[in-house]
Amino acid sequence: MSKKVSLVPAATPEPKTQLAKPFIRAVGNNDQIIIAWRYEGAIKDCIGFAVYRQMNNETEAEADALPNRIGFAGEPFRKGEQRPSFEWPIQRFVWTDFSISHGDKARYKVVPILYDGIQLRKDTDNTSDWTPYIFADTGIDLEGGKSPYHAYFNRGVVSSQFFSRMRESLADELPGTTLAAIINGDNNRVRDFLGGFLDNRLFGLLDQVISDEEITVYSALYELHQEDFVAKLCQIGARANIVLANGAAKKKGEDKNEDSRKRIKQAQVNVYDRIVDVTQKHFAHNKFIVICKNGKPLKVWTGSTNITSGGMFAQVNNAILIENETLAKIYMDEWLALVDDTQNNASGYGQALYDHNKNAKTFTNNGSRVWFSPTRDFKDLEDVELILEGAKQSVLFLMFNPGPANTFFNYIQDLQARKSKLFIHGIINQDPGASMHKPLIFFHKGQKIEADWDAILPKSIPEAFAFWYKEITAGLVTIHSKVLVVDPFGDKPYVITGSHNFGPKASKTNDENLLIIQDASLAAQYAVNIMAVYDHYRWRYSLFNQVSSFSGLTRDREWMTDYMTDPIRMKELDFWIH
Repeated sequence: MSKKVSLVPAATPEPKTQLAKPFIRAVGNNDQIIIAWRYEGAIKDCIGFAVYRQMNNETEAEADALPNRIGFAGEPFRKGEQRPSFEWPIQRFVWTDFSISHGDKARYKVVPILYDGIQLRKDTDNTSDWTPYIFADTGIDLEGGKSPYHAYFNRGVVSSQFFSRMRESLADELPGTTLAAIINGDNNRVRDFLGGFLDNRLFGLLDQVISDEEITVYSALYELHQEDFVAKLCQIGARANIVLANGAAKKKGEDKNEDSRKRIKQAQVNVYDRIVDVTQKHFAHNKFIVICKNGKPLKVWTGSTNITSGGMFAQVNNAILIENETLAKIYMDEWLALVDDTQNNASGYGQALYDHNKNAKTFTNNGSRVWFSPTRDFKDLEDVELILEGAKQSVLFLMFNPGPANTFFNYIQDLQARKSKLFIHGIINQDPGASMHKPLIFFHKGQKIEADWDAILPKSIPEAFAFWYKEITAGLVTIHSKVLVVDPFGDKPYVITGSHNFGPKASKTNDENLLIIQDASLAAQYAVNIMAVYDHYRWRYSLFNQVSSFSGLTRDREWMTDYMTDPIRMKELDFWIH
């Protein structure tokens, strides 16, 4: 590992024609790979980089340059055009490869692109080495060995150019033109794209249960509306056992899962009706599944994804499958405690459930653990706050509606004020149905920035920045993930996730689960996902606020010097290259 060097010079450096080999690193998950690189100084006449990728069984000679969809300002273009990055250089030091597929392996190198005022040429003298091969996979450790942790992410960013292009090109194959028709209908290529690998893995898990009569499933669900999932539960029948809540009910006794509940009961699924009293601010908010074979708990699925079409295909969500028998048994015990509470307390939340949840439950030698809610005295929040307080390098997050006060976000704001050197990036999506004035909050450059939907997905972008197709805009829940990542590349990397919304309501009055996992590979996978989501929305916000000044790539040959003297950009680069 290289010694960390500050990239912020004391004075503007003089560009050079030849430098030492740059540092380059690639980090990925099963959906995307981020490449980051840095040079010791500016390269004379460099106006960007070509990023080359060698995939799977390709020879080095067959490696292609990744494309860029942003061309030079003032240059003619065609709708939806993209060009190799040696023609439209990448004017950044961090780039995301979204075109990778689950199961691929790839390695990367960067080539500076020089401009003499007339034409572009490749700078072979300052080309980087190839990175090691990165596997677009999960369930692996940093050395490529087997890991019990399998992280899955959907692509529920319906404002993306991928979605817009695919929706247009496949219009004749789709069940309808609206987003609702696409995600609620039978599987199609657009829906499959939006689901990422998350929906495929979840449905595959149920298919394994269907095909093996020795397997049983135990689940606690907040919502149950997704047709494929409901149909598979009906096939499993009596081997499925569900504690089913009443969803996002607004009044006492209301059941938002009424139709699905009736249907799976008719299929002999064992259903425990957890109709909690929402007037007392309770939500039975879990979304976990325990898989057992011959009565023995083997693995558990949890995360932020509700079993709805919106949750799987139209919101940013994550899920994690953990193959750990100790943890599966812990979740099974929680399921039994929920059943007991449901059967013995009219509206739930009896003393026995609070007693069962009063302490964290550890499942690995390094202290990885899980908290269940409801619990008293906010001990789960205090546990995570200690981890945040111990952060040495970075805190990344995606949150949905943590609440107005005493949340992890409030703590993170205070942490940044006290520890300004920490790299802290993230987004909060407030509930658009609530009274919040601004539904989306960025944490950027150490500051909280609030934005409304028009600022993130403004209708003016396509006209002012004509390389891009018109995007879908909607005032809906966009980011539903609940993830904290602390020091992913440090000595104690943590991933904190589950159904928990990271606030006092989730701790004290809801059914929730909150995983605290110390694992380097898993933390890197989640870091890639968080930063990809962050960049997607932050870029759109920046474009809206600079729409008159940004119309494409610059031909300024001082570009690299300007970039490398920006301390904020270098702070992000230091995060990836450490």
